[in-house]
Amino acid sequence: YKVKRGRSSRYLKDEAAMEAFFQEQATRVTVRNGEDRVLSDDEVAALSPALRAWRGRLRRLERRYPPALLEAWFRATGGTIGGDVDAWMAQVRRILAETEPELRVGTWRVEDGAVRVQVVRHGDEMDIVLADPLPRVDAEALRAAWDGVAAAGPLPLTLSVGSSVRIAESYLDAVEHVLTLSQQGWDVQRYKGLGEMNPDQLWETTMDPDARVLQQVTVGESSAADSMFTTLMGDAVEPRRNFIQEHALSVKNLDV
Repeated sequence: YKVKRGRSSRYLKDEAAMEAFFQEQATRVTVRNGEDRVLSDDEVAALSPALRAWRGRLRRLERRYPPALLEAWFRATGGTIGGDVDAWMAQVRRILAETEPELRVGTWRVEDGAVRVQVVRHGDEMDIVLADPLPRVDAEALRAAWDGVAAAGPLPLTLSVGSSVRIAESYLDAVEHVLTLSQQGWDVQRYKGLGEMNPDQLWETTMDPDARVLQQVTVGESSAADSMFTTLMGDAVEPRRNFIQEHALSVKNLDV
């Protein structure tokens, strides 16, 4: 990526570097929480990395726990399963209806000190077990990430830069809104390949020995890699179709 504003410009290696860069610009964003309190500059500066940490922690768990469901649970209970389960599960259902309506909560029941929840997304049913702590999860890191975003105060968050305003109904939504608003006034150019660069840009980003990054690529499981390449890129259509159908609902980063 190349980001430019006025006479200032710089190259950023990848999407993670770009997010980190605009995270530093987050203090330009005005944030008002659900209590109509405007966060201080220090609070906004702390909120941006906290939001990314929360999103990152939920992404690590998303194959077992839908991120929106976990956030709704933490909003309703702080990540516990005590109290009136029916009451807070009804609250979880209401929160999901506002933040991610395609994820529907069906039935739930208390089982062995945990709450087993049936959720449905795009017709696909899942049984999710909510427990304190969650099994096979770094509970301390998850709670620390939650405490970081919860410090901003209750939702919704109203984020603005100048006349541009975004409403975040969830902390997950707030991550993208902060990134979008932090880019206000910056020109962002993405290079998909070296062939899109001019010679001087290629030298500055890739070829200059003082600035370039060398990466060593090794193949640990050559047979598995060859099988995957053959499935996805080979002449046989049937294995590729079967692979797509099997993994269609779990794909995350699709570049079409």
